[in-house]
Amino acid sequence: MLKKFYEKNKFLKKYLFSPFAVNINPNYVSLVAFLCAIIAGVFFTKQYFILGGLFVFLNGYFDVLDGEIARLHKREDSFGELIDHFFDRISDIIILTCFVFAPFVELHLVFAVIVLMLLACYLGIEAQALVKKQNKEGWGRRANRNAIIVLMCLLMPLYTKSIVIGMHIIGIICLITIVERFYHIYKNLETQYD
Repeated sequence: MLKKFYEKNKFLKKYLFSPFAVNINPNYVSLVAFLCAIIAGVFFTKQYFILGGLFVFLNGYFDVLDGEIARLHKREDSFGELIDHFFDRISDIIILTCFVFAPFVELHLVFAVIVLMLLACYLGIEAQALVKKQNKEGWGRRANRNAIIVLMCLLMPLYTKSIVIGMHIIGIICLITIVERFYHIYKNLETQYD
């Protein structure tokens, strides 16, 4: 959803990313994104949700920027992809786990959302292993999840249950993504063996 919006609106790339895509090691930018996730988690544990949401936004921004730097300066490599995916998953887990400290959020909800998020991510990578192309489709993509998290954090002062609602939405879109990706893999495997 957000990826398609980003791809259709080239001005975002031109004005928000390209000017900052300096020729540095993109893994350093991945590390900055990861540190933003840790800072967001600390703010969430202190119930500073707007500040936490700001750092989730920065986490997502730097996550896109590292890829732009790698592509623009021809620095794409397997190790960088590993670092990026690894930091993304750890960042997701840190951010979601710290919502345990939010009002009205139950541990079982956080656990369920983390499991669904990890399964959706796993099926995206499993598609690459089985059908030789990574499946990054679905509403449960990282950018969409982060957008929901930022929105629910901004709404927190107005409606204290916004995080609970946001967590349910993230869980639902991850579940839909799991079904979509599993079906995609199944259909591709079925055509391989016909």
